[in-house]
Amino acid sequence: MQKQWLMEMLDLSRLNVLSPYSFWYIGKNTYSFLVKRGGKSVTYRVGFAPNESVWENGAYEFFITNDSHEPSPSDPKLKESIIAIIQEFFRENPDVLLYQCDTSENKQAMRARLFTRWYNTYEFKDRHCVKMIKFMDDDVENYAALIIEKSNPNCERLLSEFEAYTKEMMEKPQY
Repeated sequence: MQKQWLMEMLDLSRLNVLSPYSFWYIGKNTYSFLVKRGGKSVTYRVGFAPNESVWENGAYEFFITNDSHEPSPSDPKLKESIIAIIQEFFRENPDVLLYQCDTSENKQAMRARLFTRWYNTYEFKDRHCVKMIKFMDDDVENYAALIIEKSNPNCERLLSEFEAYTKEMMEKPQY
């Protein structure tokens, strides 16, 4: 049986207590929040989509999109908001979270470093296993991460399967 979307799973009122920016639900397990800085507003969209690239079910891809296409401000509250929604995901859901850095504007390496830096400052980072990988796809350098709670009874198996999958991806012939 296919797992249902998480839209009933995330508690928006709890998320908004944890986050310095207010999230609102926009559909299909996707949320938005607004950052105002220096007279400009930047709207972010974040969410979770089922991902069956490695496992048939039980994995979700986390995405972050700057809908305003404005430069992202250097703002610690932005980091805290992203961490809050990831924290709320794991509070309600024992599954795997996958994250692939957006390759637009060829800034995926910078995005991977930023995500790693943000995550390394998270006070509960020791609750999770995080595996970041770099791979080539159609001559484009990509960065992806797996995040899973250490308390997940399948943690070791899932890490091994992810490593095998990523090794296969890295060895994939380029045409």
